[in-house]
Amino acid sequence: MSFYLWMLIIAFIVLFLSFEFIFNYIKKTYKRLIFNLRIIIIQKTPYFKSIYINKIIIYNLKVQIISFIRLINNLKKSSLANILNLKQQKILCSSKLKIKNILLLLVILLLILIWQMSFVHSPAKIDKEIYLTSSSGANPEEVYFIYFLYYLGLYPVAFKDISEITTKHGNEIFSKDWAKSHLAEYGDELIMEIGWTTRSGGHLTRYLLLLDAYLKGLPIGNTFRTSSIIMFIISLLALFYAFWWIGQPLLGILAVMFVGSNPFQLFEVYYRDNIFGWVISIAIIMLALYLPLMNSKPPSKYYVWGLALLSGILLATVLQIRTEPGLIVLGCLFIFLTLSQYSWRSRITLILLLIITFMGTSQAWRMFFRMKFNQAYEVVKNAGGHVYDGPWDNVHNFWHPIWCGLGDFGQQYGYTYNDVSAANYAVPILIEKYGMNSPLKNKGDDYYYYLIEDWYDDAKLYRVYAHWLPHYEEVLRNRILNDLRRNPDWFILIGFKRIWRILNKTTPVRIDLYGHRMNIPIHSLWVIPVVILLIFYKKWFLLKLIAFIVPTSLTALLVYCERGTYYYSIYHLFVAAIIIAVLVEISLLYGNRIMMLVRNKT
Repeated sequence: MSFYLWMLIIAFIVLFLSFEFIFNYIKKTYKRLIFNLRIIIIQKTPYFKSIYINKIIIYNLKVQIISFIRLINNLKKSSLANILNLKQQKILCSSKLKIKNILLLLVILLLILIWQMSFVHSPAKIDKEIYLTSSSGANPEEVYFIYFLYYLGLYPVAFKDISEITTKHGNEIFSKDWAKSHLAEYGDELIMEIGWTTRSGGHLTRYLLLLDAYLKGLPIGNTFRTSSIIMFIISLLALFYAFWWIGQPLLGILAVMFVGSNPFQLFEVYYRDNIFGWVISIAIIMLALYLPLMNSKPPSKYYVWGLALLSGILLATVLQIRTEPGLIVLGCLFIFLTLSQYSWRSRITLILLLIITFMGTSQAWRMFFRMKFNQAYEVVKNAGGHVYDGPWDNVHNFWHPIWCGLGDFGQQYGYTYNDVSAANYAVPILIEKYGMNSPLKNKGDDYYYYLIEDWYDDAKLYRVYAHWLPHYEEVLRNRILNDLRRNPDWFILIGFKRIWRILNKTTPVRIDLYGHRMNIPIHSLWVIPVVILLIFYKKWFLLKLIAFIVPTSLTALLVYCERGTYYYSIYHLFVAAIIIAVLVEISLLYGNRIMMLVRNKT
């Protein structure tokens, strides 16, 4: 089956690249036919034959000389430096035949949409061997907070046991009027936290479920897959359009095919009900927005300055869903820093604008959710429900995942990738140094120190967890920094081990069509010689393309490099796209020369 799949891919690429060539060939054939008719007329007329025969000989000689000169010039231009410009592939985006180009663009975008929708309708065909196990991601309890958010705009408010209420009242509870009128009646059932769902941050995650509720028309059985699918498909469409816009259609379609066939992303988006797919989706959307800035001729200043504002707003918003996509801001800063068409003053101003917008938007979201929390607190309190008086974050803890993450290669100093081990280290110090007096669970319990025998409320619904104790993060930070000062070579060695794993352990470069998979034999280590060649030949566009997408690997580099975190890396997919695009460029270049020689001989 793979043979036919190869043939299908090759035929599609050939058709894609030869679309305008075929049109021009027909046009030239028509002109040559007219010319031959003129020659026939001349030969049938003795008077004109003797006059024009010499002119024809001279013309053919002139054509041969010009063809020879062009051939020599093309040979001079056939160096790798010129091949890396991918000029042969820009013919489809020329200013000629704009209507035809737009139609072809729409057809390709439609094919991408149909291709991705096939995974929606057939999730069983998705490869289930590559996925993330280092984090739980979204908590299953998050769905309970959608009911009141959907009908009354209250967050975080939920029923303690909505199944009991559903059994009693049936489907009549699914209306705004019922939710408003029975709020006080079931006041004792109202809660503001389940486990550590809301206190751990990521509050915008619940609004992803709200989107699914709006589309379904009911706040029940909601899933994260809806928003993940929409975002991923939009990112692929935007990526190809951006490549098309800058005149690199083949590079764009290769990148879309490889990213759209990434087994890790397909599993996390179409099969698993979680939010891990947002990391790559946001990275691709940001890449699509920044591709015009990587080109030698950047867009208008209004686009550039507007993009700085939009980037800060978008990335700060995504940070309320998942922390990892926020690292893409480094790629954005890098592109602004390398805008050679702008003065250094303008570049620094763009960077400051992005940072200020990012920080301002983050603060705006923090204020918004604090306002929502205070509103929910008053409603639950007035209804006689169970208010939550514990800590409440907007984003995840910082030093706790760093401490646990050192468990990949730092076990010799007591680090393990386990929430319990971090708490077991910190709590005794909190008791001794900071006078923490919360009672502890039995020492024989696996969750000793992790689950403290204390609650924030009298009904014992909101347990105290070590992660949110005062000075907890400070204790872990001091341990990590002290080990860093005492053993800098150990931290450097961990860094090298993580880099090697990121370079050596990635998802396969693959094309997946309706469950028929074809792996491309390009290893991720090819990034090293490719980057060296691009630096040597000063191909800054392709270098920026790879550099922009590298931050997707920073979670594995800076936090933890085990249990699938390295699958966030997609740099190797773009390296593979560049390699294949260069091979196609060489084929087109030499194919044109061969055709020119054959045409001259005939």
